[in-house]
Amino acid sequence: MVGLFSHMHLRGKDMTFQVIRPGESEAEILLRIPNYHFDWQQSYRFAPGAMKLPRGTRLQTVAHYDNSSFNPFNPDPTATVRNGDQTFAEMMYGFYFYLRDDEDLRLSVDPKTGRARSRE
Repeated sequence: MVGLFSHMHLRGKDMTFQVIRPGESEAEILLRIPNYHFDWQQSYRFAPGAMKLPRGTRLQTVAHYDNSSFNPFNPDPTATVRNGDQTFAEMMYGFYFYLRDDEDLRLSVDPKTGRARSRE
């Protein structure tokens, strides 16, 4: 596992990333974002090689919204909220970035720019 990325809009309240390993029934929490904020979207990266998951692991993301007038970022608490790309609508994406152990992308990351560069 390389990292995680969360995305919701203005009504997003919290998001939790979990894994359920083969043969286990309880989920392990990888990341909990208890006070989601649209302006704080960032990637969450694991140290290289620190998070290994066996084949058959299930990935699960749970998120909640606050469409009330108590949410100061809510553009309209009376509106019926639909899925959409604009911030007056809502969406939820929990991205998991991973590689197989046998995968060699022949890439490295330039520490100055954060861009991938070829190792060849």
